[in-house]
Amino acid sequence: MRLTFENRYFRHGIFWIFWVLGFTCIKSFGASFDIYLAWLVYYVLTLPVFVLHTYLVVYWLGRKFLSGYRMILFVFLFLILMCSFSFLELIITDELLSGFFPGIFPGTPSYMDPVNILVSGVGNLYIILVFAAAKMVRSWHISQNHKQGIMEQNLHLERADVNAGIQPGLLLFSIEHIEQLAQAKSEEVPAKIATLSEIMNAAMQARKNLMIRVDEELYNLKRLLNFYSGLLSFELPKIRIEGENLSMKMLPSFILFSPLEILFRKLCLIPEGNILITIEEAGKVEISWESERIPMKNLDVGPVNEELNRLYPGRFSLLLHNLADHFSIQIEAK
Repeated sequence: MRLTFENRYFRHGIFWIFWVLGFTCIKSFGASFDIYLAWLVYYVLTLPVFVLHTYLVVYWLGRKFLSGYRMILFVFLFLILMCSFSFLELIITDELLSGFFPGIFPGTPSYMDPVNILVSGVGNLYIILVFAAAKMVRSWHISQNHKQGIMEQNLHLERADVNAGIQPGLLLFSIEHIEQLAQAKSEEVPAKIATLSEIMNAAMQARKNLMIRVDEELYNLKRLLNFYSGLLSFELPKIRIEGENLSMKMLPSFILFSPLEILFRKLCLIPEGNILITIEEAGKVEISWESERIPMKNLDVGPVNEELNRLYPGRFSLLLHNLADHFSIQIEAK
């Protein structure tokens, strides 16, 4: 078992060691070694009593009876436990330690008196208060960290949501190539700007609907291919889609669009020939093609995954198949 501060047994062990040593020093501060030794023996011998008493109150009594009408039962059981463990502590002190350290623990026959047991029990409650306070501080600290973590996660998701709507990579890449067309005084610039506007609008609308029909996703993909093939001066490939009951299936929005858009943009090319899309189930698709223009050995989905995680954190996973005669990528919604 790895002993770290997150380990409960290690953490509790450290607490009780510090409690024994700390209160031994408090009780015998500035005194002789004999007094120090006497108090150390006292706290070591009574440690099981205090530990059992504390855990019963904090982890059993407090959890089961500290609410509503059970408060009456809580008070009754609390008093019984307090007196019972006070009795055990007095037996150790007056029957055992008084024989070894009579100057510090003088045994008296009256220690069995109910009043003395009650007074001693009240005096021993400080350890429960210290333990409960430490537990409350730790719980508060964990709660604050958890709250902070949730706030940071929500901020991260909001930022990703904005990025997914804006599609910054697509936007900057497209603007750069449209500027090149403008510098060449191409007549296609207005049409490209209009197409880019439509694609951006579709991306923003996709944030409202997590699931869309297959034909809608396919339409977005075809619009992207038409747009990028014009920007990159590649022929528009043909798309073939396979799967059962396609008209009835729903796909996660942009599950085809985003991975391929990032891949095309980073490779600066569009695959020639046919693109085969196989929809195995609602959240799992496979896209494959053959192309001599794609540098098979240089393909890496790492950057694609990295950008996808910024746009759609935790929503997609990609698996690349880079074979001798074809290239395919599996996309699965998590």
